[in-house]
Amino acid sequence: MAIPVERLDDMLAEKSEVAEGWAVTDLSSAVWADERIHEAQVKINEIEKLAEERIEVLQRKIEVVEAWKEEAKKPYLETVSFFGAKLMLYLQQTINEQIEAGKKKIVKTLKLPFNKPAFKKKQPEIKRDDTQLLIWLEENHPEYIEHKPTVKWAELKKTLTQAEVDGKLVYIDSNGQVVPHIELTERPDEFTLG
Repeated sequence: MAIPVERLDDMLAEKSEVAEGWAVTDLSSAVWADERIHEAQVKINEIEKLAEERIEVLQRKIEVVEAWKEEAKKPYLETVSFFGAKLMLYLQQTINEQIEAGKKKIVKTLKLPFNKPAFKKKQPEIKRDDTQLLIWLEENHPEYIEHKPTVKWAELKKTLTQAEVDGKLVYIDSNGQVVPHIELTERPDEFTLG
């Protein structure tokens, strides 16, 4: 979507007013800068609102196309299902004939020009009650239990104190010892408009 010429003129005029070397020097210039920020935030909100409205319209169009796609595929999916079921019955029949003939190696696949229908062995579905399984494993096979120690960082941090040692920011524990393996990097204060 194009930005109206009036908006472009306003934006260019505002940018030329604020030269690179400009700075806030008093309360009046601070208020002026705050107005510029507020105006920019209002424009940002307008853009966000406009974009969301357009997205909603486009989303409805996408939903229409998605519904059409599903409806258009329906007869072809039915064809795949119908003939797939017939191929499954045929393959099952050929497997039964191989079993009745006493074959040792049963072929469970059809090699056709476009597809290779097959019966594939699936693993059984597994449902575990880990709580009860852990109790049983503790008594019978403790070697299959994983013990993962983790640091209770929130609790540990409450007991530590920050200090500067040899020009480095470190944590000190309650015994006065430097806690190794923790790196602290000072960061500048974050500026917010809120």
